Amino acid sequence: MCFVLSRRFIKKRIGIITMPYDLDEVEIKILKELQRNARLSFKELSLKTGIPKSTIYRKVRKLEESGIIRRYTINIDESLLNNASQHSS
Repeated sequence: MCFVLSRRFIKKRIGIITMPYDLDEVEIKILKELQRNARLSFKELSLKTGIPKSTIYRKVRKLEESGIIRRYTINIDESLLNNASQHSS
């Protein structure tokens, strides 16, 4: 699911029912940073956003539990992977 973080309102899908979820400014800042780099620690997020680490922890857990953050993924550059596999053969 991709959504525009500048909006303060997104819809969360629960089964077949779509429920509204209001994002506050802190959650928007956190989500923007995590979209750039999902591997950031809470400490790094705190330094980048100016938000206390305890607040980051609480907000990220809330976003995970509510289903807004569903998973953390990686983006693989397949052209590099293909080149690496050709060289190892």
